[in-house]
Amino acid sequence: MTAFARTRAFLDAVRRRLERRAAARAGLHGLTALTALAVLTPLTGLVVAPGQGRTVAAIALSVAGVVVITVVVTGLVLPRRRWRSDTQVARWVGRHAPHLASDLLSTVELGAAPGRGAEISAELTEAFLAHTATRLTAVDPGGLDRPTARRRLRRAGTGAGLTVAAALALLLIAPAPLARGWVRLRYATTPGPFAGARMMPGPLVGDMRVTLEAPAYTQRPVQVLASTSGDFQALPGTVVTIETRALVAVAEARVVFGVSADATEAQATAGPPAEALTPVPSDTSTDDIPGAAGVEVGPDGYALTTRFRVTGAGTYRFWLESVHGLEQVEANPRRIELEPDRAPRVELFAPAEELDVARRKRVELAYISEDDYGIAEITLVWEQGDERHERPLSLQAPGRRSAQDKFLWDLAELTLEPGTAVRYHLEVTDNDTVSGPKTSRSREFSLRVFSPRERHEQLVARQRELFEQVLTGLGGRLVLPPDDLRAQRLLHRDSQALAVELGAIAAALSEDELADRGLRAALGEMRERIDALVQAEARLLDGGAGSAPRRRGVNDKLVAELEDDALLLADWLDRQQMENLLATSDEIKVHQERIKGLFEELSRTGSAEVMAEIEREMNALEARMAELAQERSAMPEDVLDRFVNPEALPEDESQDCMSQVRELLAAGDAEGARVAMESCMGRLDRAAEAMEQALRALRGERFSAEEKRLAELVEEMTALAEDQAALARDADELWERYAEHADELMRDTLDETRDQVQGTLDKLRRRMAQVPMDDLTPFAQEEMEIVQARLSDVAEMLADGDLAEALAMARQARESIEIMTEELEAALMEEADQPWGERTREAAGRLRRAQPLADELVEGLAAHTPSPAEIMTPDDRRALERMRRRQNSFGERARRLGERATQSSDQLPGEAGQALAGGLEQAGQQMDRAGQRMRRRDPSGARQESRAAAETLQRTLERARGAARRRQTMDRGGLRDEPIRIPGADEYRAPEAFREDILEAMKREQAPDGFGDMVKRYYEELIR
Repeated sequence: MTAFARTRAFLDAVRRRLERRAAARAGLHGLTALTALAVLTPLTGLVVAPGQGRTVAAIALSVAGVVVITVVVTGLVLPRRRWRSDTQVARWVGRHAPHLASDLLSTVELGAAPGRGAEISAELTEAFLAHTATRLTAVDPGGLDRPTARRRLRRAGTGAGLTVAAALALLLIAPAPLARGWVRLRYATTPGPFAGARMMPGPLVGDMRVTLEAPAYTQRPVQVLASTSGDFQALPGTVVTIETRALVAVAEARVVFGVSADATEAQATAGPPAEALTPVPSDTSTDDIPGAAGVEVGPDGYALTTRFRVTGAGTYRFWLESVHGLEQVEANPRRIELEPDRAPRVELFAPAEELDVARRKRVELAYISEDDYGIAEITLVWEQGDERHERPLSLQAPGRRSAQDKFLWDLAELTLEPGTAVRYHLEVTDNDTVSGPKTSRSREFSLRVFSPRERHEQLVARQRELFEQVLTGLGGRLVLPPDDLRAQRLLHRDSQALAVELGAIAAALSEDELADRGLRAALGEMRERIDALVQAEARLLDGGAGSAPRRRGVNDKLVAELEDDALLLADWLDRQQMENLLATSDEIKVHQERIKGLFEELSRTGSAEVMAEIEREMNALEARMAELAQERSAMPEDVLDRFVNPEALPEDESQDCMSQVRELLAAGDAEGARVAMESCMGRLDRAAEAMEQALRALRGERFSAEEKRLAELVEEMTALAEDQAALARDADELWERYAEHADELMRDTLDETRDQVQGTLDKLRRRMAQVPMDDLTPFAQEEMEIVQARLSDVAEMLADGDLAEALAMARQARESIEIMTEELEAALMEEADQPWGERTREAAGRLRRAQPLADELVEGLAAHTPSPAEIMTPDDRRALERMRRRQNSFGERARRLGERATQSSDQLPGEAGQALAGGLEQAGQQMDRAGQRMRRRDPSGARQESRAAAETLQRTLERARGAARRRQTMDRGGLRDEPIRIPGADEYRAPEAFREDILEAMKREQAPDGFGDMVKRYYEELIR
């Protein structure tokens, strides 16, 4: 090898060392930069906003590329280019080995330019090159810059080592954040509705356990859906708990609501609502849709639990972040369907679609209402014109899903005038406390208020106008000039109108049940007379001047007729006003009777319902008293002064008296209130009697003929009533003697008889107690009270050992049962005209089943009672025969009086003739039965019938005095105003026979152990 070749080999060795050192330093610096970048990039990915991962990743890749290029350039390209020339290497060696600098550089130049040998000898050059090469053999290429090179490499290596160590430490300490950062850089490449999470086509969790806690108002038990896919249906307000397991271990999870898979692309631009992505802390119990609900992750990283409240239909899906930082979301949502809470339903039942009622009447209404989860309130709503009124109904069990009941609507609480139209319906509200209560309404019914008395008073007002019209016509004819044809024509036209009005009022009175027939006849006759004179005047008015004297004659006749008519109309107006006063007094008396009976019931029961009924009747009584005062103020003063005692209308005293009763009731002193009320009633009774006397005095003065005929009939009937009462007392004495002898004879067999009939009596009393009182006719209700009293008397007489009296009471009870049965059957045959329903049919059936028991009771008592023929003495039998002859004569007198009353009915005031005739007919029939009982020697029946005849005559006398005027009809049948019932409203109730069978079965059957209460409730539901 030549000397120059050895020199170049030395330079190549140096070159290689320089290049390796540059590459090592560049590599270490690149490693440092890349390691730092590898740490900073995922950390940056954790803190940047979602969707910015692409930018961060791009920057990181760019920086990494720059680092790599820099390393390549600075470690490879630039050193090679720099040390490519031997001259550059020789100079570098010369800098680090100065004693070789000149020779080595010259050697390189001489070796690189061999042409220069012409100037320098070859030998000398070769020697120089050899000398330089020899000197280079003593130089270590790697030792020229060893300290500096090592220092530089050490610094680069230290930096790289520290960086790598820090990265490794961070990786060991917090691998998850770095992994999440790298995952976010890798997958969060686009913004979207799920914060850039990766959409997974399959589920991220396994089967779910869904627990539904419905709102409290629904009273639903907790519902658990096990092993479900996650779709469910729920009510608004339901709290949902979902338990499931993730398919991979997760660090964080959410449930995201309301973003559908179809909307993903659109949402990617707009972005989801902020609240839909807000994490919920694990201790948060509920969160509302839409938004996101927090998910509690179990310690193992797999168990997931979330809890939220449903407020509407929607979807949800699981969003999971794995322990490696991978964010994933389910592509297919799970659905939440809303279960509707429907509006409640209510059906109202009324007596009729359109109802005509009197003021202060009570109307029976019924309803059936249902709701999905519970009824909170039912309200009766009525509308008068534009006014709306409400009355909440009391619910037996608020919150139940169904309700049905009947109630009475008291029209007294309404301000109603005749002709008023009222629309009414029910409104029902459910108990939805989540979405808000929902209200529904029933179909609408209507009622119209009417009053026969108000209609009658309207006709009285027309009569008053008619009276004014008569006076006007009379005044015009009294001052009519003899030859004023035009004035007479005008008066003639007014008289024609007067005749027409008389006919119209007479026709209207024929439909007025409170109008007196005598008034109708008087107005009809008045019309005929005036019409005849008006027709005569019409002919004369067309007769020319020659008929003037005859026209004056007709005018004088019309004047006389109008004078008489004016007086007659004035008398009738005064009489009707007085009768109106007494009609109001009749109503007051009815309320008094009801209040009296209610106080008796209150003393027995102390019922709050009875107290409320007393308050209602007192309000009605005070209203009637106010009407009485108003009608009194409208009466002519001359009538009041002449006929009415001022003490007959004690307005202030009555008001004070009623106030005292109210104070005592409020203080809880029911007995004191009853005594005070009786005092008030006494004053009102005296006032009513004074007004009756005033009316009789007015009729006696102005209608003397009819009053005289009535007085004659009443006088004869009074004598007959006294004679019949004396006969009834004689029959009582005879009966007492008979009963005493009978009891002596039966004393030894008393216990045996009592034991034999007591069972029958108890069965009969139970059977009668099962008859529904509210659905009987008013007459049947009165008879029912008689039956119950007589059966109680039988029990009392049996206890006292008075068998004869017990037999008499049993016969009366049996007769009343037969009467009630006939009454109800007759009422049911007229069902099209009467409001009787299924309960009335049930009552009639029960009475028919009670009749055999009544017969058995009478037969049992009669079998142990000696016949009257065995007991009565000869003197008693002769006395009974004398009573029979007297009774027959009284019956004949009653028939004759009845015929006279019927024949003179049109000539008697008011309806007195009909009242007398009807009462005498009934008394005559009772007298005939009494005579037959006497003939058969039946002292018990004779006493009963003769006493009944005496009572009938006395009642007829009282009725005749009031019937002399037309009374307004009011129900007197019971303690309470009979309400207007719903036909067939109780037909859903089980028949009593069915109920009895069920009860017997319940007694016989033994339920399995543990099921006794359930079976008992089942039977109770059957018989409800």
